[in-house]
Amino acid sequence: MTTKKNLLIHKEPNMQEVVQACLTDLAGWNVRVTNSTLEGLRQAKIYQPDSIILDISLGEMDELEFIKKLRIQPATQAIPVVVRVDRGIATPTSPSEPCVKLSPHTAP
Repeated sequence: MTTKKNLLIHKEPNMQEVVQACLTDLAGWNVRVTNSTLEGLRQAKIYQPDSIILDISLGEMDELEFIKKLRIQPATQAIPVVVRVDRGIATPTSPSEPCVKLSPHTAP
């Protein structure tokens, strides 16, 4: 059986350590970590992970832009991306708006 590879893109060292430990110790995955979406694009091409976990609060590059750039490169377009949010809960801004806002401690 081949060991699965994951690329974790997260800016907080504590969360990097927790997620990496869970994937490595509990699931047996090889995990490569970076704190930058720009470096994440480079690593995705080189490392060819089976999946990517992306923290959406990195601030360097819009996360949707990261995913678009990932999808236009033939070498990375099929890699699944899990978008991780740890800043709050997504809730509708109003019944007439399809957008959501993130607000800590708000139940849907």
